[in-house]
Amino acid sequence: MHYSEKTLKFGRFTFDLNNKLLRSGSQSIHLRPLAAQTLAILLDNHNSVVTHKQLRQQLWGDRIVEWEMGLHRLIQELRTALADDARNPTFIRTLAKRGYSFCAPLEPVISARASVKRGMGRAMWFVGGVLFLPGVVVSLCLYLAITG
Repeated sequence: MHYSEKTLKFGRFTFDLNNKLLRSGSQSIHLRPLAAQTLAILLDNHNSVVTHKQLRQQLWGDRIVEWEMGLHRLIQELRTALADDARNPTFIRTLAKRGYSFCAPLEPVISARASVKRGMGRAMWFVGGVLFLPGVVVSLCLYLAITG
């Protein structure tokens, strides 16, 4: 599932997918770049299993690294940042020997700018229709008067 909105809300947190910024209210929560990328991958695959292999490939590619321990540390960093408990998860569920799933409900956060832009788009269609329709009627009347 891919989200068109750039910021997602879950619980008391928001995550800006473009800038990889996690916030709780107005407070920024620091995540290392790979942890932020891991969160983005989990959010992008909301309620689906993201396998260890998929995470390894997306985070490290073909580089030779001790990825199992690295992945464990990244998930631990995310759980700490989100105050999540692995035994009773609110956000990140572990699927033993398979991978992880982001299990909390997500809501797209529509920025005020995007909301205004959408509203202006609708208003422009309305104004265009209001201005265009009388012009068509007048043109039609003139055509009929000339040809009739």
